[in-house]
Amino acid sequence: MLKEAEITGIAGLRKKKGTTRARKKDSRPKDLVNRNFNPESINCVWASDIKQIKTLEGWVYLAIIIDLCNREIIGWCMRSDISQTLVSEAIKMALKQRRIDWAGFELVFHSDRGSQYTAEATRRLLLRAGIRASVGKVACCFDNAVSESFFHSLEVECIQKQVYATREQAKSEVFSWMEGFYNRTRLHSTLGYLSPRQFLAKQNQLEMLQVAA
Repeated sequence: MLKEAEITGIAGLRKKKGTTRARKKDSRPKDLVNRNFNPESINCVWASDIKQIKTLEGWVYLAIIIDLCNREIIGWCMRSDISQTLVSEAIKMALKQRRIDWAGFELVFHSDRGSQYTAEATRRLLLRAGIRASVGKVACCFDNAVSESFFHSLEVECIQKQVYATREQAKSEVFSWMEGFYNRTRLHSTLGYLSPRQFLAKQNQLEMLQVAA
């Protein structure tokens, strides 16, 4: 399981307080992914999670959306608060990035049961875009292993041992790592040792050849 999720054996980090806050009264969708983290095509399953990053100005929170097919970060948002807006802005970025107005309910959005994801505003946003919501169990990292693996890589390769003076500095460096390195250069064993963008380009080329044939 660890190998499939690309979690490497780098020295462990101190356990930090989690960001998941489940709300008993929220409507909670079922788990539509069931730890099947390798969809055959893009825009079939998106996964999302939230991480807190320490700066001298206080915490800054990062929400990411990753396409499980090519492991690309297609949406993200960083804010000083951990409100529902953090998630909705990341979703809006992903929709714009993938040019989706209506997904026809063929796209699954998978997350934990945090209140930001089960909020009514998030539910309405997904419904308007024709996206089905999916959630894992509370406090079970394996149900969202790819997102957890991404945050592990971010911690080890970018923010570990860093002391960010400001939230803006943290935002700038995390953005540079995600867009400049992770999406474009970082190789993934699950992608045949291609980067997310390289894998996407290869898949698009294959689809064009199939259409031409």
